[in-house]
Amino acid sequence: MEASANAGTVAGAPRENGFPGAARLWLGLFGAPLAWSLQAIVGYALTTVPCGTARGELGPGISTAGASLVLSAAALAWAVLSLFIAWSNVRAAPGNDERGPGADPLERARTSRIHFMGHAGLIVGGIFLFGVVLDAILQFALVPCR
Repeated sequence: MEASANAGTVAGAPRENGFPGAARLWLGLFGAPLAWSLQAIVGYALTTVPCGTARGELGPGISTAGASLVLSAAALAWAVLSLFIAWSNVRAAPGNDERGPGADPLERARTSRIHFMGHAGLIVGGIFLFGVVLDAILQFALVPCR
């Protein structure tokens, strides 16, 4: 009985009545844009530091290039994670046809919302993942001070 209740869970996903929780849905939708936004804001601050300092260091032994590399890697990991969460949200919800024509309308609406937010998260996450990669390349390719 317990094995059938846990069948179909996705990697320990928090669930509400067999569906992904609201936090997973929102993280799948807005995780990659948040990663890109933080990378762009903090990355801009890091690339302008060498303009005001002689050696381009944030502190003793901490270079701005190293900090930018760590920031880009963290943003890339966060964007990929949110893309995976969006994908798992799509896979976790059953299709509307599996519920049958006599299914509860609220349950069908919840399933539709999960599918919409999951697919939107895949599209938005893919676009912003590309933005994270592009921003990481540009942080190292462009010379900030001329």
